[in-house]
Amino acid sequence: MLLYETAADGTLSVAGVQAPEAALVIPAMQDGKPVRRILKSSLRELTGVRSIRIADSVTEIGDFACYASPDLIRVSLSETLTELGDGVFRGCEALQSVHYAAPQGNFYALRALLTEPEPAFRCELKLSDGEAELYFPSFLNEFDEDTMARAIHPRIEGCGYAFRECVTRREIDFFQYDRQFERAAAAEWEVACRIAIGRLRYPYRLAEVRRKEYRDYLAAESETAAELAFRDWERSGDRERLLRVLSWLRRARLLSDEARRFALEEAGRAKLVELSADLLQGREQRQSTDFSL
Repeated sequence: MLLYETAADGTLSVAGVQAPEAALVIPAMQDGKPVRRILKSSLRELTGVRSIRIADSVTEIGDFACYASPDLIRVSLSETLTELGDGVFRGCEALQSVHYAAPQGNFYALRALLTEPEPAFRCELKLSDGEAELYFPSFLNEFDEDTMARAIHPRIEGCGYAFRECVTRREIDFFQYDRQFERAAAAEWEVACRIAIGRLRYPYRLAEVRRKEYRDYLAAESETAAELAFRDWERSGDRERLLRVLSWLRRARLLSDEARRFALEEAGRAKLVELSADLLQGREQRQSTDFSL
């Protein structure tokens, strides 16, 4: 149950929660009054909450609102947010995805999230003319102390900063985002797999040369992609996404024999009958093609 405070203008602010459910919903209205804000630290360190869905009526989220919620996996936000405090999702180490609706092309809240170096997350974008899925890796802000010169030199580690800088308050530069892939592929293969899967499944503003680059990479790393899909499922319990990703890899002919065998073994071990059937169907189709006269 959510706890509220009433502001001077008669609108409500979320001030806390008692006995939270796994799927927490911040409503647009409560007792006939609009919900406008989530106060500072009001939802921090919540255990057992796996998803938070925030209504479009909410325009402000305070500092550290959901800080260190260990089980939080999915968050739904929209472009109606005009104020987003510091560290809202800092310490939410299980976070996997952020759904962001921006039919008017306002990315203020997303940009505010991306100024934080962590957590890494998959962003599912709902735009006026299509959908996109972008993975944003984390990065580290480091400092090197030069005692002789009495100076401190900042240093950024990880490719996440470059990807996050592709988002401004008013636009997402998909061209620049795709240009960063070579850097990720050279050093961070798990990150590269996640980026490639998102861009190929939802090829919004994807140039053909980049499409080929992503396909070539996934074809070579399909076993890694399958392993990541199962790892994410184990953390999130999202069986539907696991099935969608592996089925897509199969249909796109990006699932090698080794990756298929691994996926079948894991699906059998977890008794995922639907997934096993899908993977076997793909193998039967391939065998039929191979041996046709």
